[in-house]
Amino acid sequence: MQFLTAFLLTAVLVYQTTASGVLTFHLKSAHAQKATIILSSENEPTYLVLPIILQKESEMKFGEFVVDFRSNYTATIIIDETSALGVNSSIYHAQISPVRGTIAPQKLNLPLTGIRLDFECDQDWHGAKCDAFCEVSSNCTAANEKSQSEVDLEFAVDYTVNPQKLEKIVEMLKKENEVENWFKSQLPRHRETDEKINVIGSLPPFAADKEQKTRSEEEEEGSAELMEDTNTTFRLV
Repeated sequence: MQFLTAFLLTAVLVYQTTASGVLTFHLKSAHAQKATIILSSENEPTYLVLPIILQKESEMKFGEFVVDFRSNYTATIIIDETSALGVNSSIYHAQISPVRGTIAPQKLNLPLTGIRLDFECDQDWHGAKCDAFCEVSSNCTAANEKSQSEVDLEFAVDYTVNPQKLEKIVEMLKKENEVENWFKSQLPRHRETDEKINVIGSLPPFAADKEQKTRSEEEEEGSAELMEDTNTTFRLV
């Protein structure tokens, strides 16, 4: 029993020593839909798996989740079907090195209209990497004031589309449908840049072909190709 108690105490101490920070997700969506937040690291591919429900045009806050500022993470946000856009799923993902303050992309592709990640120290820790333990709790009060640092980070997005909703898909991919990150507009822009999100993929072959065909040709060919059940995945960043 003594050995087990000592082991558990050691495990708790190790956990507290390495997990010295907290992460909060802020999300906003143009549509009401189900989603999943996944946070993974080199050693823990499923460090966090959190099913959520996003309300239309509402700021949603999820956290606070314990993180280690000395580890790198992959943040993934999986959005279920967005029928209004002809999209079966949208997967946003980015590689993250935690720093105290706010991490957010400058612009986003729908259906999300806002992503913000806030990293802060646990109440008992302080420092740039939240790796200094507070010997006296009062010493952490000033040191743990929320950081005002702001880091731009682009989220790549993978879409799985429904070929039966081609017109909606083409409309969604127009450049003017790229939106300003709502959370960015709420923050001081002392390091604002004009960087744009670039499309590194292209429309699926069926989309490129269909754009070049006339309406009469499409009617002659019928809708057999579009009635296939297969989905097509492509990426925007």
